[in-house]
Amino acid sequence: MYEQFFIIFALVILGFFLGRREIMDEGTNAGINKLIMRFIVPCMFVYKIGSLEMTGETMCEFFLTVGVFTLVLFAGGLYAHFYSRIRKFPRENSNVAEFCMVLPNNAFMGFPVASTFFGELGLLMMAATNAAMNIYMFSYGVILMDRNTDCDDGGKESAVKESGKSLFIGHALRVLKHLMNPMMASLVISLVICGLGIKLPSAVNELLGQISGLCTPLAMLYVGSTLSRGRLFEVLKSSMVIEAGLNKIITMPLMTWVIVYFLPMSPVAKAMCVLAASMPTAAMTSMLAGDYHQDVKLAGMILLVSTALSAATMLGFIQLINIYII
Repeated sequence: MYEQFFIIFALVILGFFLGRREIMDEGTNAGINKLIMRFIVPCMFVYKIGSLEMTGETMCEFFLTVGVFTLVLFAGGLYAHFYSRIRKFPRENSNVAEFCMVLPNNAFMGFPVASTFFGELGLLMMAATNAAMNIYMFSYGVILMDRNTDCDDGGKESAVKESGKSLFIGHALRVLKHLMNPMMASLVISLVICGLGIKLPSAVNELLGQISGLCTPLAMLYVGSTLSRGRLFEVLKSSMVIEAGLNKIITMPLMTWVIVYFLPMSPVAKAMCVLAASMPTAAMTSMLAGDYHQDVKLAGMILLVSTALSAATMLGFIQLINIYII
């Protein structure tokens, strides 16, 4: 396990230096992001989840994990709301801080980490937490982002406020666009393959395995390169950013641990819920904030801080998971 820790740390550090030297520039990072999310992760799903022997118990565990992690996210949203009220975060962007405190990067970082440390079953349960994240993001998350669109900083009516009907249609189209992607499609295909016991040809399986092996190194290089572009020390001057980031990577996984501890779930399912919650803020927070004309800069700063600090906290939670859950 410690060798795996070292490899992940080394890849992030290497990505940081490659970013500093502009060997991995913004264009390269954009290409790597698309490559991982639209091609490599779908291949990894088919290769690893498709090879599982899917029993009725495993399928029930998958949907139970979706439900439990959805509950975890809504509980986290409630906590974030009261925390922002108690700390008196500015109303004009407190909704963004609350969203960033809850939504985890359990796809881009979660999938490779789960696959590396917990194998095929871990990857399946991490995919379940990602399904829960989508439920949260396109229900309460959209309501949260829409909370401040009726007025700008001066209290004037926003030019982007839509009528009720057009807002509903626009929201529905955004949800469909997000859900109809290669990653979600490959998850469904993988569940069908393992559910029906379909065996892929050995050559195809070998090809998918080779492609899947690219996920962890490319993802960690990307994380390191992204961190090299942020002005971390300037960002650390904002107490709201620091508090939101620390709540994301420390409070959320601890809260999740308490919730899942007493539930009738398998150790792997419990472990993946805690691991998913320990992930830094998802990049989707910035995208959704921009979509609803909210504080994109704040979302980006919280994303930067939580990602930088999660290198230590996430691996610490992996160690605790292996000691006390698995």
